[in-house]
Amino acid sequence: MSVNVAKTKCTLFGCIERHTLTLQLDGERIGADRTPKLLGVTFQCLRGMATHAAETRRKMDFRLLQIAAISASTWGPRRQVLRAFYLALVQAHTMYGIEVWYWDASERSRDLLASAQHKASRIIAGIPHGTRKEDSLLEANLLPLKTVTLVRSMKFILMCESRGGCLRRSAEEVYHSKNPVRALHSRIMRSYPHLHIEPREHPPETSTLRHSCRPIFHTQIKPVCADDPDDVKREASEKWIERHFARRGKEPPRREHYELWTDGSVSLGEKSGAAALLYRNNTLICAPKTGAGELSCSYRAECVALEIGLQRLLKWLLAYRSTPSRLSIFSDSLSMLTALQTGPLAVTDPILRRLWRLLLQVQRRKIRIRLQFVFGHCGVKRNEVCDDMAKKAADLPQLRDTWIPDIIAYAKRVLRSEEVHENTHRFGITGNHFPTKHKEELTREEETALSRFRVGSSRHYGWMLRKINPSVPPQCQWCNPQHAAIGPTIQTAPTVATRTLQRTSEPTKCTECDATYQCRSSAVTHMVNKHGFVQLMPSGGSNTAMQYPQWTSPRSPLQWWRSFLYHRAHESR
Repeated sequence: MSVNVAKTKCTLFGCIERHTLTLQLDGERIGADRTPKLLGVTFQCLRGMATHAAETRRKMDFRLLQIAAISASTWGPRRQVLRAFYLALVQAHTMYGIEVWYWDASERSRDLLASAQHKASRIIAGIPHGTRKEDSLLEANLLPLKTVTLVRSMKFILMCESRGGCLRRSAEEVYHSKNPVRALHSRIMRSYPHLHIEPREHPPETSTLRHSCRPIFHTQIKPVCADDPDDVKREASEKWIERHFARRGKEPPRREHYELWTDGSVSLGEKSGAAALLYRNNTLICAPKTGAGELSCSYRAECVALEIGLQRLLKWLLAYRSTPSRLSIFSDSLSMLTALQTGPLAVTDPILRRLWRLLLQVQRRKIRIRLQFVFGHCGVKRNEVCDDMAKKAADLPQLRDTWIPDIIAYAKRVLRSEEVHENTHRFGITGNHFPTKHKEELTREEETALSRFRVGSSRHYGWMLRKINPSVPPQCQWCNPQHAAIGPTIQTAPTVATRTLQRTSEPTKCTECDATYQCRSSAVTHMVNKHGFVQLMPSGGSNTAMQYPQWTSPRSPLQWWRSFLYHRAHESR
């Protein structure tokens, strides 16, 4: 491979001098670049990730400006729609390569990105600018940026460990022993010492699909939904099975019919079990069960139940069969059936690829497969029996491989439990819950009004509570009437005699009758109206040639001097 020296640049990280080293290739000098951009991430020799963080913040502000232009507190899309736009257009771009560079960035760069997320949460929820950061993130149903980065970095470590080789060694170098990601990883591994990550599984080859027939998936039972009563769901499931799967007639079937019922049981973070029931012409032939893993979710337990059921079925079937047969698989996990329905070449999870390999092996033995969804925990007889077996199987040893998303979900639960929440108005009335998350009948204006009430602000009355003094309890007087009888808790300082900066008037006496008035204008009016004094106004309206009033009545020199001082003070005003 030939390298074009003119298009090649090198960067010497950590250098202080300008021309310390030079690199040459085939006698030609390679140009130096102090700010390289590798796969969309900009590095700097001395400033670190400041340039990349500033550029990322600029792009986030541009996208947030577009989202704010299509929404307001009284009109626009609903909260979940705006949240989806934020995750797709803003957070997805921000998370690019963040697992590696975020922990090398400065606190200022991290706070720069966190403030943009706070701004986005206020736009999504429609709440004012002064809202607390924790409350706004809860209203927008968003995790803090540091928590999201910690979870993604944890997933990156687990993926590197499952692949092994140089990726495992590079992850150990990037996340050293003092890194918070390594600390979280070590804590989880200490809690579950027998944890083994599920290895990667290669997709099936296209040649194996040549002579196979696509299984038939039935993922719904019309017209029943999950919100209907249990009796309605049980009756609809039994009628659907009797119509599409039951044998008609009393004669023995010409083709064998196998039924596989699967179910899983989970105690989150402790234990899980999986069980299967295998019938041949309505006769139970085996009932395998096993532990599904300590950190398994319900989806994972259902997949394990289907896997052990298909493995036991392959042991009963002959390798070469001349008579075709039928296999009906019944499960109450709609998520598992939907994931399998995407096809053997589209699935990416290792366990789904193993399930498709087992299904293709069953199909090669001339067996037609149909997968049917049934409602669980509603009284379907065989599903209830399988559910009881799965609960008993949870007590068996948990030796199955652990799925990486299950470890990530456990890490999220650990991080959420360790969050320190301030006793704010929203946390006092709702906690960490989101009461109007699934209220489809609410409009944008109603969602915003409820959010403002939860965070302690009103559109017409402003803030319901402002914590001015630390002695003020952080509760709203509307939501906590028991605090109303306590009275104000703000301690007022003692009054201090201070000079008031306002205009004052002195009492004035009449020069003729010694009558006292509160102001000079009242005294002048009294002297003009009662004693017949005449006041000459300034002529021409000029401020420079001001003529003082002259009085026609004879006065003493003291009276004249008082009058002169009065008009001099009036002129100065």
